[in-house]
Amino acid sequence: MDKNERVIVLLNMYKLVNLYYEERDLPNDIDIFKELDQYCSLLEVDFTEFRKQFGIKKFDDSF
Repeated sequence: MDKNERVIVLLNMYKLVNLYYEERDLPNDIDIFKELDQYCSLLEVDFTEFRKQFGIKKFDDSF
C-alpha cells in the first residue's frame, strides 16, 4: 500500500470515528466496528488497542 492509499484509509477511519461519536445511538446501515477492523488490518494496527485508545466501545464491552 502506498502513502496515498494510507492517507485515504486514515481519512476513512477518521470519518468512522466521528460517526461513532456523533451518531452511535442513532440507527444506520454502517457497521462501524467491522469497517474499522478492516482498515486497522490494512494499516497493520491492532484493532483492540485502536478501540481502547479512541474509547470506541460496543454496548457489551468491558475493557
